[in-house]
Amino acid sequence: MAAYSVRTAEGKLCCTLCQHITHKTYNMRSHLEGKHKLTSGYRCEGCCEVVATTKQALYKHKLACHQPATFCQ
Repeated sequence: MAAYSVRTAEGKLCCTLCQHITHKTYNMRSHLEGKHKLTSGYRCEGCCEVVATTKQALYKHKLACHQPATFCQ
């Protein structure tokens, strides 16, 4: 994802696709995953299939749908 963001002179990260600016790497990753769909998705250990496009969406899915001990191998 580094190819899709650059550091400004002030040290902020700027999205090369839409000029979104943020201070934190985590926020830039979330922006790129959510806004520009740059990931193929994240696999849920409970469902054993790809269910989310962002890590935050996967976390929310796990909280809503699965007990912590029901993950598959």
